[in-house]
Amino acid sequence: MKECPNCNAEINDSAVFCPSCGNAISTDMQTQQNHDTERPVSLIDKIKAKPTLLVIPVVIIVAIILYFTVFSSPHSSPEDVVEAFEDAINSRDAKDLYELAADPIHQKKAGVTPDGVEKYREYLSDCEREFGPNFKIDIDIHDVKKEESDSAIVYVTMTVKSRFGTESEETDIRTTKIDGKWYWED
Repeated sequence: MKECPNCNAEINDSAVFCPSCGNAISTDMQTQQNHDTERPVSLIDKIKAKPTLLVIPVVIIVAIILYFTVFSSPHSSPEDVVEAFEDAINSRDAKDLYELAADPIHQKKAGVTPDGVEKYREYLSDCEREFGPNFKIDIDIHDVKKEESDSAIVYVTMTVKSRFGTESEETDIRTTKIDGKWYWED
C-alpha cells in the first residue's frame, strides 16, 4: 500500500488515480519511489563501470615514457652515441661526454671511480686551445660496421668549423655495447 501525495489517503500499489480525491498518482508515485530507492552514483562506481577509460590513458602514458627512455636514449644504437657525442662537444658538456664514454663504465665495474668528468673538461679545453673558443663540429655518418654483437665501428666525416676555417677528416668512431647500452670508446 502507498499514500496519495495529494490527500494522504491509502491507495492500492497498482492504482493510477486516488479513489478519495481522484488525483493521478501513477507517474508522481513512480518518480517518488524511484528517487527514494536510487542511490547517488559515486565516482568509484563510475570508475568501475568504465575501466577502459582509465586503462587507455595509462597505456598511452607508459608507451610514451618507454619510447623516450628506450628508443630516444643516446645509448640505443652506435649512431645515437655518435650524434650525442657531437651534441656534447658542441655544447661543451663534459658530463655528457663522460656518460657516453665506455671507459668510465669499465672503471666503475672495477671499483675505480676517478673524476672522469674532469678528464673530459680537459679534453674540451684542449679542443678550444687548438680550434678556438667558438669551434663547432659536424659529424656525418657514412656507414656502421658491427664487428660483433657488442661492438661497432661508425665511419664518419668529422668537420671542424673554427676561426681558422673549416677542416674535414674521414675517421671512425668505435663504439661498444655494455649491459645493453652503446658507448663511445674514447
